[in-house]
Amino acid sequence: MASEITKTLRAYRAALETSRGRYEELYSTRGENALAFYQQYANRMLRSFADVFTNVAGRRRLHRQIQRLFGTDTLDFVAVDGSCNKDPFNDFIVFSACAYGAKGQLQIDETAERPALRYRRWELERDVSMVAYVPVPFAQLAEAVGEKEDFLLSDQERINLASVHTKLMQLAEVYLAYNVVTSSSVERPRLLLMDLLPSSVMASIAGNPVAVNLSGYEFDRRRLDFRDIVVALSHPFREELQLPNHNRFRLHQLVLAELHRTRQRTIDLRDMAARYNLDLAALQQAAGGPPLYGNRARYVEVNGGIRDLRDTPTVIPRACRLGVLDGELFSSDFTAEDGSRIALDVRQSWEFTVALFRSLCDRLFRHKEPDAMIYRVVDWEGTTREHWLDPNDIDFLTAVGLRALVEACWEQKVMLLGLCCEPRLDETVWKA
Repeated sequence: MASEITKTLRAYRAALETSRGRYEELYSTRGENALAFYQQYANRMLRSFADVFTNVAGRRRLHRQIQRLFGTDTLDFVAVDGSCNKDPFNDFIVFSACAYGAKGQLQIDETAERPALRYRRWELERDVSMVAYVPVPFAQLAEAVGEKEDFLLSDQERINLASVHTKLMQLAEVYLAYNVVTSSSVERPRLLLMDLLPSSVMASIAGNPVAVNLSGYEFDRRRLDFRDIVVALSHPFREELQLPNHNRFRLHQLVLAELHRTRQRTIDLRDMAARYNLDLAALQQAAGGPPLYGNRARYVEVNGGIRDLRDTPTVIPRACRLGVLDGELFSSDFTAEDGSRIALDVRQSWEFTVALFRSLCDRLFRHKEPDAMIYRVVDWEGTTREHWLDPNDIDFLTAVGLRALVEACWEQKVMLLGLCCEPRLDETVWKA
């Protein structure tokens, strides 16, 4: 008869084998799903240029394409990279972030037997950088790192979980790149290289507009509100590239893009459906639901939130109506339930948000103001409070800056290339 110790050890072994089986099954399933995704879709998004770069005729053809695209055989470029750190001390922690832009020039050389690119490094004095140091007292660290009240963390756990420094570095890189592209034509490059993939960054920081604490931030004689946040996150707009795309979950962005394109505050959804070959009912659903909240029959504004009357009345905090849907017409010029007149100009809203992004980044990275990470907001109850820029706020600023950067590159005819290097594979992924 087995002893109690033997039974315990057998039970422990059975538990380990069960957990290992689940672990192996989980990773096997995920591996199969990843392989199927690559074979069905992702493989079409990758291109190997080894055959072009190793072939003389291929390189000459590539050089001619570059010359036709840029209209010159000499390309000024800026390569942007960043660095960050967090240093804990006795009573506070210092988050540091910097971005560096190295300037140079690439020249196409067709004179040699084998065509090549000549690289010329510019003087160090012409390089640009953005640096920020943010000391945060441990007493306010929970707010700065966006900790929720669902659980409690020690200071050391907060330090380990804090990603403020990496997010500040990302913001510094985007802000530096935006400044370079929007600088004078003499200093503006034709090629911008960044150590990130723009689409991946946009996806990783895509958040819910109601989660942005910056709503209520006062700037230029008015406050950032929910409407500005929704409009900003709908960019970039480019009709030639079908941006925003016509997927069902982005149709509300297409409605805002149409208001932006027409410079009007009222649009006919039937005409819009015909223009973009879309289903009218789908457009009406997008215009009537969140985050536009155009359906008066379902949503009523209360105390800065929205009361949903479909089932049990609940209040969605920090959300407000962007327009009203009246049959086939959507208008951003309307009278709210509290009697106030709302006249949302989508273009002016975007310009205001970009100006706020530039102002905050100027204070943080250029002027290095000690309180640049602290702002005062007035909540819907009318209470004024101080708040640290938490990860959600920094993500929003990065999202605004990246969208403004993409549109600035289109306007200034600057090619933006994102680089992702995997040292173990000795490969670099380029993404325009």
